[in-house]
Amino acid sequence: MRWRWGLGIPTISVALLVVAFVIGSPLYIKLKSGGSPLVRLAQVIVAAFKKRNAQLPKDLCYENGELDASISLHGKLLHTGQLR
Repeated sequence: MRWRWGLGIPTISVALLVVAFVIGSPLYIKLKSGGSPLVRLAQVIVAAFKKRNAQLPKDLCYENGELDASISLHGKLLHTGQLR
């Protein structure tokens, strides 16, 4: 019985999402592809190669004193080294 619930709920969810996608697909803006995706990929690889030795700026965070007042101290955001 648990297997039926465990497999039935995701199956019904996916079926509903497929129906929503099919119904909503006429609302999407369809553009004709322009050029090869391999050219774009090559451009990204070349740009990454050219910038491989670029120095990162000291402060990568965007700071706004008014918007960040509730989470800042003396106008500067409180940074953490936890995610480095």
